[in-house]
Amino acid sequence: MNGPVNSRFAVGPFIAGAPLVLIGVLLIAGLRSSFADILGWIFVVVGIGLLVLSILMFRELSKWNVLRRGKWTTVAATVVHDDAYSEQAKTLIDTVDGKWRIALARYPLELRDVIADQKRLEYVGTLADDASLLVRPTPGELEYFARCRAIASITEARGA
Repeated sequence: MNGPVNSRFAVGPFIAGAPLVLIGVLLIAGLRSSFADILGWIFVVVGIGLLVLSILMFRELSKWNVLRRGKWTTVAATVVHDDAYSEQAKTLIDTVDGKWRIALARYPLELRDVIADQKRLEYVGTLADDASLLVRPTPGELEYFARCRAIASITEARGA
């Protein structure tokens, strides 16, 4: 999930799932044919699946919202120029201690420039290999999701 932390992405499955359940129930109850019953049950099952997905998404957002209200940790960071991807596709940030690389995908270039100028980044979560983080350049700014990797595991994967 990219971009600022909000509930926009979790509303879509709910908006699609609720009408599917309603239409499915109306097909099952209203029409007396086996085709309508089969189609109705398909609508109900898909609709319930989307509603469950929406609930799971809101729970995950709730977890991140609790974390973001907690203590933010500041880490010294430098922007790594990656020739394998375009600037807009991926921004890589290394911690100054050389242990962790944080990847931001499809983020505004202004965010990368602020991090490059300030040489610091705030995060919530745990710096661990293949872990998700919530990052922001300064207090009061928008928060973004990022992925953290251990630089040692990246170099091992490349065979270096």
